[in-house]
Amino acid sequence: MTQAVGKTFIKAAVDISADNSSWTTVDTHGASIAVSGGTRAVGKQHTFEGDTPIVAGGKRDSIQVEVRFVYTETAAEPFEAGRAIYETAGSPGYVRYSPLGDDTSGGPVFRFTSPLSVMTDFVYPQGSAEANEVILGGFTFDCPYLTKSDLT
Repeated sequence: MTQAVGKTFIKAAVDISADNSSWTTVDTHGASIAVSGGTRAVGKQHTFEGDTPIVAGGKRDSIQVEVRFVYTETAAEPFEAGRAIYETAGSPGYVRYSPLGDDTSGGPVFRFTSPLSVMTDFVYPQGSAEANEVILGGFTFDCPYLTKSDLT
């Protein structure tokens, strides 16, 4: 059997939107994406008979999509688009990403997209003069779910 060829996240595409129509590209500034959550709840009940519980699958929890990006102070940067969503009452917005980027010339490319979600965290620029670090910003969306679509 032929071993699988691994893919890297280095060309990932990330976009955010306040209205699901006009999207701001984050990948030109993007540094990382972390996805967590989505754990399915489980109901368990032991009975007088038997040694193991009855187990039933419950509902899934929301999914958190955390994005970190390079802060640059340009008008169209992700910081301003993210800040606008975060500072709107309720912080409603959308996030989508393609692990292998948006270039479909090499074969199938998949995109994961949120429905209307809530930006729960926004990281303002910070750092230390002694650290010699690139300044990062970031945000986290709490999404009911993600859908997968094929861009090809």
